[in-house]
Amino acid sequence: DAAALPDLWAAMTAFGVLDQSPATEAIRNVTISPLAGLLPTAPDLRAIAQDLESALAAEVSLHDALPGKFGFVLDDGGPLSLRDIATDIGFEAIPGPIPAFAIRLGGAPGQIFGPCTTGELVPLALRLAHQFVAAREQPGLHIKRMRDLVAQCGAAAVAQAAGLSSAALPPRHPANPSAYLGPHSLGHAAFCGFGLPFGQITSTAFAQTAGRAAEQGAGELRLTPFRAMLVPLPTLTAARTLAGTLPDLITDATDPRLRIAVCTGAPGCPQAHTNTRADAAWLAPFLPPFPGEGIALHVSGCAKACAHPHPAPITLTGREGAYDLVRNNNPLSARGLSREAALSEILQETTVIP
Repeated sequence: DAAALPDLWAAMTAFGVLDQSPATEAIRNVTISPLAGLLPTAPDLRAIAQDLESALAAEVSLHDALPGKFGFVLDDGGPLSLRDIATDIGFEAIPGPIPAFAIRLGGAPGQIFGPCTTGELVPLALRLAHQFVAAREQPGLHIKRMRDLVAQCGAAAVAQAAGLSSAALPPRHPANPSAYLGPHSLGHAAFCGFGLPFGQITSTAFAQTAGRAAEQGAGELRLTPFRAMLVPLPTLTAARTLAGTLPDLITDATDPRLRIAVCTGAPGCPQAHTNTRADAAWLAPFLPPFPGEGIALHVSGCAKACAHPHPAPITLTGREGAYDLVRNNNPLSARGLSREAALSEILQETTVIP
């Protein structure tokens, strides 16, 4: 409703979430650990993240020079690891008495550089961003993201130009976001994790979640890169109460919807051949829990595969109102399937999906 926009803008301004310009908003691509500030054993990265966002907003020369999706990750080293989150420049806290961070570059997740101190993090992030922009302007280089610069010049050369040397990080278990769904204790406090069905929540459901969370004493909702949100709460009792009042969100770690990637589909996307969200919602109740972690089923409305660019154990691709099925990015297995026929094919595979 266009008539309601002024009130929305006023409310967003009051909460400090409305940027001065689209360019300022676009450059603030900073992801931090979802439990930042809630774990006594991990550094609180919230102030550093705010400093980085403010510095990026003030660095006007970067606004139009950095790609729209150029991103930064700040990982506190806690149990919800962000090591597997694709980014351009990543910082991960190093365990020890003195706060320090190791650096990763997009396209070279296994190479570690640094360390840098807390005070050096923001200047280093800006230096690497300017270095990336300068490289894009060199003739003969075709660079869209940091991974392209790393592929053409090498991560070590990029790091060395920024004054960084090789470093190391201790082993760390991969993140298991599903383990943080539902109510959990945090010493004297708690939180409740909610999975978003297919990574989406309506404005009505979001408002309902916020209202009921506030009734239980919550002061914030935290969106995560894991298609879920976390709600910090004052007590475990409050977390358990909240978990029981939002049945449309996911608190069961075995819910098959957590393992399904779905694009917008028709009619929302003009290029889609099928109503992917309706079809995925129909499929999900018939599917047994998938073993393991990660996306097991990708439902795409067309061949672009927007929702999940990597190979999935099973991919359904919409074509002329039906689905083609591919297993593990191998040659096409079946064509022109209805969703009922697709379900039959999928049920034959669930015992071997990792």
